[in-house]
Amino acid sequence: MLRGLLSFLQGKPAADVTLVHPQLGLMKYEEWIWYGHAPARSEIEITVAGDQLGPDEKQAERLLEHLENFSTLEKQIYDFLEELLNADPVIKPSDFHIESLDFLFRKHDGHFMVYMKMDEDDGWRIEFVDDQPKYLGRDS
Repeated sequence: MLRGLLSFLQGKPAADVTLVHPQLGLMKYEEWIWYGHAPARSEIEITVAGDQLGPDEKQAERLLEHLENFSTLEKQIYDFLEELLNADPVIKPSDFHIESLDFLFRKHDGHFMVYMKMDEDDGWRIEFVDDQPKYLGRDS
């Protein structure tokens, strides 16, 4: 934060902090969050809590576990959507596309979020609690 303030006062942009994580690949740091793309699924963005030294190890491990078992995570997501949307003839779970996996809650092991898009619509968010999908919300 001090580096950013100093750069701002000097009129020059702060240098990007990046690293190449052994399993997650190239990541960029900004305000306590590391950003990147899923290694085997570059269309999916990933975020992990951390500090300037790197992503939080526990959160990175949890993200990697879910990426390794991605088909199980996808099934959880689409089963959850199916259950919630079964009364709506217009919206189908297959209309949703996973955009990002976000592991930002250091104090809550089983808590993470999955952001999704439906066509050009606003974003949708599924919150996982104890590694189970619990809440569906919409971000405008």
